[in-house]
Amino acid sequence: MLGNRETMNRKPETSSIRLVLLALVVLIVLAIVLKGCLRIVAIVAAAWCVYGLVRWLIMLRREPWSRLHFKAMQLYSAGQARETVRANEGNSPYDPMMPSCWMAMALCGPSDKAFVEDIMVKTEEEGGDYFGRLLDQYFEDVFPGASRGKLPALMEFLHKMPRSAPQLVIARIIEREYGSKEAARYFAAYALKRAF
Repeated sequence: MLGNRETMNRKPETSSIRLVLLALVVLIVLAIVLKGCLRIVAIVAAAWCVYGLVRWLIMLRREPWSRLHFKAMQLYSAGQARETVRANEGNSPYDPMMPSCWMAMALCGPSDKAFVEDIMVKTEEEGGDYFGRLLDQYFEDVFPGASRGKLPALMEFLHKMPRSAPQLVIARIIEREYGSKEAARYFAAYALKRAF
């Protein structure tokens, strides 16, 4: 579960990276020594190790909101599928808030049920106004050097967001874990279509 800061901020351990580097060296040696199909297998395995290292390096450079956003959107997709099945089996209408609720419960864990219920209520009440309030407060921090003249266009974009948008729930979780400024950075990335 992602309910505490230690888990949220966890990065790949260096011991596992050392293991991947050792495996990469062994695979390169095997690719040089072996012939035929085994050589191809060793090359493919070495390429997979390189991919893992590059992915690890990229993860180290990413902002906190992006690590949470990626996992949350995967959970949201699973929640959409779950809600679609529930609606079809029960011959009931699709509830657009349920995938976000399931996503939040999976991210925060069952021990944070009260927090999840609270953010779901706030999301339905406020919608995109929440984004607007944060961007207004941290505009200079998230858009350094930009003029406040761009703020009305951003506000209009955010007010048009559906109240069931998962980004609203994700932002509240980011705010709890990393603070309001990080949630504002997330909104800015979303508004600029960098959070997909």
